[in-house]
Amino acid sequence: MSKIAGAFEPPLTFDRAPKVAAATEVRRADLAARRTALALALQGDAEQLRIQPWAPTTHGEFAGREGEWHETHLAQPRFTDQRQIVASVQTAIGTSLRLTPAEGGENAEEVRSMLGALGEALTQPTAHDDQAHDARGDAGG
Repeated sequence: MSKIAGAFEPPLTFDRAPKVAAATEVRRADLAARRTALALALQGDAEQLRIQPWAPTTHGEFAGREGEWHETHLAQPRFTDQRQIVASVQTAIGTSLRLTPAEGGENAEEVRSMLGALGEALTQPTAHDDQAHDARGDAGG
């Protein structure tokens, strides 16, 4: 079969590696674009969910001997529902970040250093703090 294919002008070959590599790269790019779109959608979902724990809500359930539907209008969801909403927000954000990591990840050590310095600065007493303690009659520090 190879001899017959080689007799053609130009010769026919069975080497599809360049085509396979190109198709693989196109597929990889398509999947990356889809992951980015999904990450953006998850971020949007998280932003919408983030509002719900503090928004008025209607809680409904079947109750009573007859299994009647009862509704209660609440200023905000019950604590257990709020906790589940917050967990959903965390899941959506975490999944979004795994799909498309946040920018700046390559400078993680620099960020840690800056946050460490900021934390130290915030925990150090200042002259203003001493004056505030003295004004209240607290022991100076």
